[in-house]
Amino acid sequence: MRNEPEFKAAVHRAKREYVELLNDQLRELAYGALRTLRTLIEDPATPSTVRLKAALAVLERPQLPDGGWALPERVEFRL
Repeated sequence: MRNEPEFKAAVHRAKREYVELLNDQLRELAYGALRTLRTLIEDPATPSTVRLKAALAVLERPQLPDGGWALPERVEFRL
């Protein structure tokens, strides 16, 4: 990598593309998880204990950028 700038650039590009792919996949998974939580919370047939746990999962989600636990507020993702 030290002697081949093109190879070094290609490695950096590949790493960046890999991270972007992982970010896209995580966004898709998060969307599906939130959709599932919403369904559980809104479905009257869902047992109340399950609805409570789903609601708490939403309320206790980690906040970015600090990763602590807090009440819901809008989260901005920056790449």
